[in-house]
Amino acid sequence: MKMREVVVAGTGRYLPERVVTNAELVERLKQIAPDTTEEWIVEKTGVCQRHVAAPDEHTSDMAFEAAHACLHKAGVDAKDLDLIVVPTVSGDTNFPATANWLQGKLENTKAWAFDVNAGCSGFIYALSAVTALIRARQSDLVLVVGAEKMSALYDPQDRTSYPLAGDGAAALLLQSIGPEDNSKWYGIRGFYLQSDGQMADVLKQPLGGTSEPLTRENIDDPKRYLCMDGPRVYQHAIRRMVESVNGVLDKVHVQKDEVNWFVGHQANGRILEKVAAKLGVPVEKVYININKYANTTSATIPICLDELAESGQLKPGHKVVLFTFGTGFTWGACYLVWGN
Repeated sequence: MKMREVVVAGTGRYLPERVVTNAELVERLKQIAPDTTEEWIVEKTGVCQRHVAAPDEHTSDMAFEAAHACLHKAGVDAKDLDLIVVPTVSGDTNFPATANWLQGKLENTKAWAFDVNAGCSGFIYALSAVTALIRARQSDLVLVVGAEKMSALYDPQDRTSYPLAGDGAAALLLQSIGPEDNSKWYGIRGFYLQSDGQMADVLKQPLGGTSEPLTRENIDDPKRYLCMDGPRVYQHAIRRMVESVNGVLDKVHVQKDEVNWFVGHQANGRILEKVAAKLGVPVEKVYININKYANTTSATIPICLDELAESGQLKPGHKVVLFTFGTGFTWGACYLVWGN
């Protein structure tokens, strides 16, 4: 029995209507950090603005809009999906999974659904799981939607991290095809995935889990927000992203100069520029849009892919490396040939 191939059959994205500029953020931060400027935020993060969800706009709502856009462009009925996966760290509820809330909004009763919680690496981890399931003939038509409401998880009093918070969602539709129908070798070709639990304490949300539950007494504790050791995350992110790109290209026997696009998790503009320099690839080949959307965690990579595809910059046959780094620590990369 021949192994099934996995191709990208569609993309779609959704960004909340409200845009918060650095100028507005500086006004908010003036009382606690009066020396904060728009230029400082851009220099440290690469972010100029971010989209912020409305108070009553949930992660599954954004996921639904991205899913709808993706399925509409692909000409696929949501009821035909047989698996729905949502990588997220900012789900509607601890349980059920945000994928279940999304499935209900899509009025799909055929699929099974689950979330992937791997922080900023969630999208690539989800792609790996879905690819294995399709190749094992467990699913044929799968929707993967990275969706985040990160504005709810960052401390608005922390000027070093809050400017990075962005909300949004983006979807990829993955389809199973036989190798006999894929003469151009399109689709997902390989992964490189790693993690290091010894670093779990460096980037986390301390409050709200079973180790330290939310109570009436601690509901206003800043530990309910994301906490990180910024310098350590920065250093490890650069090293592990470079490792991931090299690792996946070694696995698939492709040279860096053959790659058309390097699409990385949009953690920080400076990180992406450093990664390009250490890889020795032109920064023009590394897609960067953090200036418009900030860090939308598991949604950054699919947002990039949808923008590239929609603009016509991503063409059939293009060789693409997706790469990431996130909490855990987790990191990894995916190599694919665009087209279906």
